[in-house]
Amino acid sequence: MPELRYHHLGIPTDKPLPAEDYSQKYKLYASGYFQSPYGVEWMKFDPDCALPELVKTVPHVAFVVDDIEAAIAGKEVLIKPNSPAEGVTVAFIVHNGAPIEFLQFDRPESEIWPHESKFKITPSAVSGPLLVRHEGQTPRERSACGWRDRLISHEDAPLSPAAWVHAVDIDGAKVHYHKRSTELYYVLGGSGSVVLDGVEQPVSEGSLVHIPPGVVHGARGRMRVLVVGVPDIADDDYFEAPAQ
Repeated sequence: MPELRYHHLGIPTDKPLPAEDYSQKYKLYASGYFQSPYGVEWMKFDPDCALPELVKTVPHVAFVVDDIEAAIAGKEVLIKPNSPAEGVTVAFIVHNGAPIEFLQFDRPESEIWPHESKFKITPSAVSGPLLVRHEGQTPRERSACGWRDRLISHEDAPLSPAAWVHAVDIDGAKVHYHKRSTELYYVLGGSGSVVLDGVEQPVSEGSLVHIPPGVVHGARGRMRVLVVGVPDIADDDYFEAPAQ
C-alpha cells in the first residue's frame, strides 16, 4: 500500500458556515481546515450539489499520497481523480462503507492554497532532536549520485529531525526528481555543474543550490556536496528521469 499521510477530516453539517468559504464550482461550503491544528473541516452542501450522497452525509478522512493512481488501484472508486486547483489532484474511494479522500500535491500546498494561519512556521513550531554527527562515524554507501555519508538519514526518522543530511561525493549522478522534498546542495569542495530542468549551472566550492519538488536535476563533475533534504531524502521520493 502507498504511504498515507493524514491531511484532514471532513464532517458534513447543516449549520451555517461563513460565506467566504463557499465554492460556487462545487456548490458547497468548506470551513475550518486552515484554522484547525488537527485538520478538521466542516462541510455544508447545497441541495443541488452533484457530489455523491455518501460524501454529503458521512464524514471522510483525507490522506496525502505521492501517486494517486496507485492509491486507488483495485479500490472502489467513488470520485475519479480530478483537479480542484492547479497543482493538486483528488479522488475518493469507499472503504468499509466510508468515503476516503486522497490528495496528490505536485507543488507545495502553501502555494496552492496560501493561508498564513495554516502554513506559517514560527520558531516555536520547529522541533526535533539535538544531534552531533561526524564524518567517518556514520554509514557510507553508494547512491544514485555517488558515494554518500548518511549524517542524518532514515535510521534517524523515529527521532523526527527537521531535515535529512547527506555528504555526497558526486560520481555518475543520475538525473532524477522528488515529489515531496526540497533539497539544498552546498558544494564543500571541487567543481562541476548542476542540471536543473535541462539548464546546466556551473558550481564550485561555496555554491548553494535550492531545488524545489518537481525540478528534474542531476550533477556533473568531481565535487563533494552537502545535501539537505526537507523533510527527508527518502527512497520512496526518488524518481528517475530521462537523461538531459
